[in-house]
Amino acid sequence: MGYQERQDQISKLDEELKGLEVKIGEQNSKGISSPELYGEYNKIYSEWEGLKRKQIFWNSILSR
Repeated sequence: MGYQERQDQISKLDEELKGLEVKIGEQNSKGISSPELYGEYNKIYSEWEGLKRKQIFWNSILSR
C-alpha cells in the first residue's frame, strides 16, 4: 500500500470518527434513560473506539 492510499485511509477514518462523535453527542444530549438508548449508545461508542484504534495504527505506519 502506497503513501497516498494510507493518507486516503486516514482521511476516511477521520470523517467517520467525526460523524460518530456527533452521534455520541446526540445520544449524550438525550440522556441514557432507557435500555434501548443505552444499547444504541454502546453500539456507536464501540464503533468509534474501533475506528480510533485504526486511526492510531495508520498514523503509526505513516510516521515510520
